[in-house]
Amino acid sequence: MTLCKAAEGCIKEAIKVGFCATHYRQVQRGARAPEGHLVRVLRATYTDSGVLCLVDGCHKLPYGHGMCSAHYQQFRAKRIDAEGRATDPSTWVSYYRPGRKKSAAGPCKLPTCRMQRVDSTTQLCGKHTRQVQLGIIDVDGNVLREQYRVRRYTDEDVCRAEGCNNKARSNFFCMSHAGQFSVGLIDANGRSLREQRTTKQPAGQARHLSSHGYVMVSAPSGHPHANTDGNMFEHRLVMEQHLGRYLLPTEIVHHRDSNRQNNDISNLEMRTRRTHPPGGEFTAEHAQVALDALRVNDPAAYAALLEKLKQ
Repeated sequence: MTLCKAAEGCIKEAIKVGFCATHYRQVQRGARAPEGHLVRVLRATYTDSGVLCLVDGCHKLPYGHGMCSAHYQQFRAKRIDAEGRATDPSTWVSYYRPGRKKSAAGPCKLPTCRMQRVDSTTQLCGKHTRQVQLGIIDVDGNVLREQYRVRRYTDEDVCRAEGCNNKARSNFFCMSHAGQFSVGLIDANGRSLREQRTTKQPAGQARHLSSHGYVMVSAPSGHPHANTDGNMFEHRLVMEQHLGRYLLPTEIVHHRDSNRQNNDISNLEMRTRRTHPPGGEFTAEHAQVALDALRVNDPAAYAALLEKLKQ
């Protein structure tokens, strides 16, 4: 497991660009640099108290009764006591229905299952209750028939695609080749049927236009807003360099002259979604051209529109 690279020392698992969820959000808000150190003082709501969950071996922050959120839910269901120790299963309370009768509380009666029982009559969990309804097992857990459409794989099952040694998980393929089989790139034996088409740009390509006409450039190393190809919008990068911080997802960079390829800082300005609605680049000149065309092509519709505007 790779730990978060925050400079203060974090024992949480890194999930994106080397940070845990909490510290990655700080990077997005411009409070933390991609290298891991803080660039400004955090508000009190972002500062950990240093007190951890009282359950042994748990390194999460407390949520209630000195426990983290997960262990607090177990405490409410009486699966652990106030000290974090396991309790007798006969005292368990259901997670799903707080008002359920006490006779329904406790684990499933089958010896190999420790799930919460949902039926006080059969004393079975939801999974085994459904199997009883389908006639797969009886109320004592004895197998009555084989389960249909259940395909199980072991660690010895290998993807049947040639040259692939990954574990088989779907249609005797690994997850990657199973996706290719579902869209017709390979046949049932793993042989190629056609070439895979892609519209993605190569990672790190210098400058190119996106499908919407914006200029894309290579993102700096470790940039939190880079896409999967390692590229980002040039106009947002120019604005970030001008401000000296990362932009928030709610901040929009507007082109003053409506030219999406003119990314000079003098042509860019910061806006929000409230001040940059769809169609915000439509000017009075555009409206005049559209009205003139409507007056020539459809005089009746033009007259009706003028009457509607007068009202």
